[in-house]
Amino acid sequence: MKKYSLKFHLVLFVVAFLFCGCESEDDTISVTMRDGNTITTNSSQRYYTDEDSFVHSVSFAFARSYDYSEIEEMEYQDDSEDKVTGYNQSFIGSWEIAKFGEWIRDYGLEPGKAYYIATKVYVKYTSMPPIGLRIVPKYGGHYMGYCPDIEQRTFRVYNNPDQNVSMLITGVRYIGYDSERSSINCEVPSFTDNKKDILTWEFLVRDDGWD
Repeated sequence: MKKYSLKFHLVLFVVAFLFCGCESEDDTISVTMRDGNTITTNSSQRYYTDEDSFVHSVSFAFARSYDYSEIEEMEYQDDSEDKVTGYNQSFIGSWEIAKFGEWIRDYGLEPGKAYYIATKVYVKYTSMPPIGLRIVPKYGGHYMGYCPDIEQRTFRVYNNPDQNVSMLITGVRYIGYDSERSSINCEVPSFTDNKKDILTWEFLVRDDGWD
C-alpha cells in the first residue's frame, strides 16, 4: 500500500511539473518586428500607472554574455571614495507588453497604447580590489540606473576572480517597439547621449570585513 501511494504521488508530481511547464511556455510568444528583430515576450499585458512603478520594475533575470576585453584599471585605497564613467556593454532582455498612464506623454508616447518593453542592462568593467577591500556602491546618483528591489538609483557589483574583474551593473527601462512593431528605442531614464547624460558609477572603498 505504501509503495502504491509513493508511485501515485510521484506520477502526480510529474504531471504537475509538465502542466506548469506547458503553462509557462504558453505565456510567451515570439514577435518579429519591422526592423527584422525577433523578441520573445510574455504574452500577458501590464499597466504602469506612473513612472515610478515603471522604472522600479527592472529585471536582471535574462542571459548575458560578458566580454572582458576592456577593463578599467583602478588603484583602490581603503576608506576612500572613487568613481568611473561610461559603460563597456549593454544588454536588452525580459521583454513584456505594457500600456502606460498619462505620464508617458512626457516621452512623446500615447497613454493606453500597447508597447513592447524590456530592461536594458548596462555593465562597466573595472579591475578587482585587492584582497581585503571591496567596492560599496553609493545610492541616489542622478546619472545612474536602478536595481531590482532597491528604491534608490544605484548599481550592483559582481566579482570574477578568474578574470580579476569587478562587474558594475545597473538597469533602465527600455521601450523598444509600439503595437505596430515599429521601433521606438526609448530609455527611462536615458543614457544614450554619452556627451550629456553619462553613466557615473560612484562608490566607496571599504574593508571587506575578513581577516
